[in-house]
Amino acid sequence: MPEAPLPKNQAPKNQIVEIAKGLGLLLMLHVLAIAGLWVLLYLGDLVGYILTGVADSDITQKLYQVWLFSLLMFGLVQWLYVLPVVWWLQQSNGESSQTEQPSPVENGDNRGLVQGLIAGAIATSFLNGGYFLMGLPMPA
Repeated sequence: MPEAPLPKNQAPKNQIVEIAKGLGLLLMLHVLAIAGLWVLLYLGDLVGYILTGVADSDITQKLYQVWLFSLLMFGLVQWLYVLPVVWWLQQSNGESSQTEQPSPVENGDNRGLVQGLIAGAIATSFLNGGYFLMGLPMPA
């Protein structure tokens, strides 16, 4: 099936640039996730201190375990926020002209962006899993 010609004011997208944008978006999502984990950890620590009056309570220890697990299993945990973004990008693909509000992604073609996100997430999973394959000590 032949592709429809682009309007005069739209140029064809460079696929490599779109994939690089997807990788950049993934990097920003990773930074936000790690920062969010830190904020949740410290807020939980503060709540634990307020509730128990002890600076290093059981609540704090459990939060540190969750945080450490999230970092060690980052290759798997990242999919909790990458997959919804991929789904959203695929849902917004081509719908920008049908809705009244413009899509945040220009031209409605997100294939390169999605490919960059998925490629970066797979690479992150393999790199993170490599630590376990090399035999580095795992927490008990």
